[in-house]
Amino acid sequence: MANREQRNKGPKQVAALEGFKREGFPKLEIHRIENGKPLLHPEDPWIVAIACDTELPQTKVPVIDLNDIDAIAPLLLATAVPMREIRDRAAAG
Repeated sequence: MANREQRNKGPKQVAALEGFKREGFPKLEIHRIENGKPLLHPEDPWIVAIACDTELPQTKVPVIDLNDIDAIAPLLLATAVPMREIRDRAAAG
């Protein structure tokens, strides 16, 4: 299998999906303090970063301002999983 650097070359089409927070794929956690819910990180090892409306100094992954699209977009592109890999995992069950 090609390494991540090789897979991430060339044009990209990215789909952002909701409802898969228990699946084993790289994820960006969206967290709003006002909702009063706990973080999924660090219990979910697939969370690669958190987009939040406040600072979270206790986390071990990058924290990005929830409104900073210029920072979020490159992160999503860098951690995207090819659809082929998603289909293969789903088929393997």
